[in-house]
Amino acid sequence: MTDWPTSSAKKAGARKPRAPRIATRVTGRISGRAERPVTVVDISTSGCLVRLGASFDRGSIHDLVLDLPSGTFQAKVRVAESSVEGESLAGGEPSYLVGLQFLGPAPEETARLSRFLAAERRGRGGPLPPAS
Repeated sequence: MTDWPTSSAKKAGARKPRAPRIATRVTGRISGRAERPVTVVDISTSGCLVRLGASFDRGSIHDLVLDLPSGTFQAKVRVAESSVEGESLAGGEPSYLVGLQFLGPAPEETARLSRFLAAERRGRGGPLPPAS
C-alpha cells in the first residue's frame, strides 16, 4: 500500500522542488505602475530573487527586463514573496528582496536564459544548493 501525503502534510512544510539557482549580479528593471531598477541576487529557469528599493504585493504581476550579456531577457513575472532586507535597515533607506516566478516566457527568451545559466555554471563551478 502506498502512503500518499495528506493535505495537512502538504501544508506542514512540503515544498515544491525548485530549479537550481545561480548567484549573479545581473541588473535590469521591473515595471508595473512605475519602472524600477533591480539587481538579481540569484536566478533559475523558473524565477529569480531581486533586490530593489520598493516592496511589491504578493501575487502581483509585472514585466521584467534583465540585461544579460547576450541581450535582454523579458518575461512576465508573479511576485512569490517580498520582504525587507535586514541589512538595509541600518543604512537609512530600506531595500527589499523580492522572489519572482517567470510566467511562461517566450521560447527564445527561455533559450537565452538557459544559455546564460549554462555559461554562469561553467564559470562559477555549479549551482547553489537547494533552499532548505
